[in-house]
Amino acid sequence: MIMGIDVNRCLRALRVDLSKTLLSRWFFIALLATLFSLWLSVSQSLRHLSDYLMYNDEPNWASFFQEAMRGHFAALSLPALSALPAAALALTEIQTGAARAAIFRSGFASYVGSKT
Repeated sequence: MIMGIDVNRCLRALRVDLSKTLLSRWFFIALLATLFSLWLSVSQSLRHLSDYLMYNDEPNWASFFQEAMRGHFAALSLPALSALPAAALALTEIQTGAARAAIFRSGFASYVGSKT
């Protein structure tokens, strides 16, 4: 027990939440939307990819990735997209009443600790 939280219960609840999140449809929707936003950010540089390949030069893939992460659209959308699967799971738990049963089983502190 650390600061009144049973670590084993918290880790068990975290493992269940993580498996539910990774197998949900919202995870795949967020993954596709993230890939699309990164593609929008790097699409200008990909126009010149044929020039690299025509002259047998290896394109600098790291610079493409850095440019994608610096894009304005990616900077705005990536934080929201990363929270989408967990938020959808939390909303589903609250709407179906599963949150009350999970709090009863694991305790309030363990439940909140696994969600944050």
